[in-house]
Amino acid sequence: MSVSGAREYSREEFEYDHPEVLEGEPAVSEGAESEAAAIEAESAVRRPAVPKENFNTWHTNNVKFFRDGGTAILEGLFNRTWSGTIRFDGALNSATRGEVFLTRKHFMRPAEPERSLTAEERKSLIKALEREIAQGSPIAGDLKLVVDRLKAFAPKPGVTDLGLLEEPGKELKKKTFELKPGETLRFATYESAVRGLGEIKIDPPGALLLKRKALEPVNSTPGGSTLFEYTFSVPRGAQPDTLTVTTSGAFQVRDDPDWAFSFNVKVGPK
Repeated sequence: MSVSGAREYSREEFEYDHPEVLEGEPAVSEGAESEAAAIEAESAVRRPAVPKENFNTWHTNNVKFFRDGGTAILEGLFNRTWSGTIRFDGALNSATRGEVFLTRKHFMRPAEPERSLTAEERKSLIKALEREIAQGSPIAGDLKLVVDRLKAFAPKPGVTDLGLLEEPGKELKKKTFELKPGETLRFATYESAVRGLGEIKIDPPGALLLKRKALEPVNSTPGGSTLFEYTFSVPRGAQPDTLTVTTSGAFQVRDDPDWAFSFNVKVGPK
């Protein structure tokens, strides 16, 4: 794609010394007890893995800039088998302006869905780019521009962003998160017709402002899953207290502690 104002650099060719053998997809057992169980098994296959990326090995091959207010796209490598495309959204009218998105690609598989970076991943990316600049990268000038933009649009204070959680209970169960009035706890997870957080109760009722929204078109096909974002915000006038959030788990995962669990929010003074 040719975009006015974009500058491209040649990408290094590289060989794969040890091609990996793809694992076969698990089949649904003929003895599945219900149609819901079969749907869940299929959903488990289709739902993409959600890694927490470390950019320690990242190497940028080229950078493109766009005349839309500041968007930049980096293409590079994690290692011999994984490549990636990093998109900093700088478009003036974009609802996600300032956010950073990653698409990973294994050389023997289709590209993974694009996802936003967590705050920690963003810090890891900045360190990787600063390392390349210090090591005398031939595109150091462009990398410096990207780093400046990443720092200029750093996430606003007051939001604890846990990023994408494949099984939320593993990160949230029995934990306590400290927030002040006006601050927010945020995470995203893939949910299907039979797999999700289910009913969410807050004790005391109304002590947190809960919002759930789809980050992509809802996939209602059998076995399909959709990425949802959850935010738990403390009202600005809240008094110090410890609140409890409890999820029921949906359908197939009602007794699964990775989906049916509780965690606490400790509200401190302003």
